[in-house]
Amino acid sequence: MASNDQIPTPAQPAWMQTLWKKKTVIALALVLIVGAGGGYNYWKNQQATSMSAATYREQVVKRATVTKKITALGTLKPIRTQEIRAKADGTILQQLVQETDAVAPNQPILTMDNSSSEAQLAGKQAALAQARYNLKAALDGAEPEEITKSEATLRQDELNRAQAEAKVKRVQTLYDSGASTKEELEQAQTELATIEQKLIADQAALDLLRKGKKPEEIAALRAKVTEAEAALKAAMRDFADTEISVPFAGRVLTIPVKAGEFVAQETVLATVADLSVIQGSFYIKEIDIAKIKLGMEAVITVDALEGKVFKGKVSRVGQNPKTIDNVVNYEVLVDIDNTDGQLRSGMTMSTDIALDQKTDVLTVPLDAIINRNGTDGVMVSGPQGPAFVPVKMGLRDDSNVEIIEGLQEGDRLLIETQPVQKTTTSTSKKSTTNSTRRNSSPIPGMGGPPGMGPP
Repeated sequence: MASNDQIPTPAQPAWMQTLWKKKTVIALALVLIVGAGGGYNYWKNQQATSMSAATYREQVVKRATVTKKITALGTLKPIRTQEIRAKADGTILQQLVQETDAVAPNQPILTMDNSSSEAQLAGKQAALAQARYNLKAALDGAEPEEITKSEATLRQDELNRAQAEAKVKRVQTLYDSGASTKEELEQAQTELATIEQKLIADQAALDLLRKGKKPEEIAALRAKVTEAEAALKAAMRDFADTEISVPFAGRVLTIPVKAGEFVAQETVLATVADLSVIQGSFYIKEIDIAKIKLGMEAVITVDALEGKVFKGKVSRVGQNPKTIDNVVNYEVLVDIDNTDGQLRSGMTMSTDIALDQKTDVLTVPLDAIINRNGTDGVMVSGPQGPAFVPVKMGLRDDSNVEIIEGLQEGDRLLIETQPVQKTTTSTSKKSTTNSTRRNSSPIPGMGGPPGMGPP
């Protein structure tokens, strides 16, 4: 009869257990090695596929000029503008020039009939006559008749005061006895005070007549005569001036009046501008305004004259702030030579002002600079392939940067022109794009799988 008990398995010797463990470790190691090799080959194939999409250009390190500058947009305006106004009322007889015409200094542009200003001329003549009479009277002194008349007036004042004093005493007595009212007493006292004030003024007038005018009063009267004479000369000139001329050379911007129109004094007849030198007006942010100095050179271009370059100098740095887009700005003016007349008022302009400049220095394009682990450098083509070279940079402009240390003239740089590398991860189904500028550069020969490439 069979038994249900299991037959025990014989125990393996210790040396067999150790051998089995070693075989297991070796097998696992082989699996890891094969997997790593396959992973590396896969990564290398993917890297090669990605690199084939990028292109590079060679650039030779050379010497050039680097200019640090500020660029701003603005508008052009005349350096000098003047409104010509009518000097007197009158009628426009003739218009001699048209808008935009060039004019010379003192060139007539309009003729006027100023006969309606005759009344103004007569008034100036009368004012001069009065000023001269007042001066003569002061110099000659008072006439005997004037002194006699003033003395008679003073004697009458003294008589009136005596009568007023007697009246006050009489009313006071009646008031004390109850025969007069308080109002009657106050009225008598007021009359006395008024007569005494007049007596004082008339006494002063008599003293002045006897002494004559003071020197400073004579000087003031002389000045009045001089002022009246100048006003009369101006009125006579305006009355006789039938030609309206411009004070300086330039161009006529506007003529708002026409022949046959009547215009009042101070009416604007024309506006002229000196366009031989034109100003560029633009605004600089407060953070940069301290860098702008008078006399700095500026390079100007205008949209309307493509390809043309004009030179100017900073003529004014404003002090009055103006807020633009919540930023404080200050106006800067640049004077630009315009003797050829190409520039016009109101044109849009762009200006570059050089803040610093270095000539004959080693330079590389800005897009040649990359960053490796916090160190700026460039990729240099050499016998052993591309190599990362750290550099020390100096002044830079919009396109180039000065190289102080790290390169020599003639070194050949590799600059990526299509800095795009795409890596697709199957688990996340997302595509990641890495830029190589100022980062790890995927130049052939410089790559490697993570943890296996160059530092």
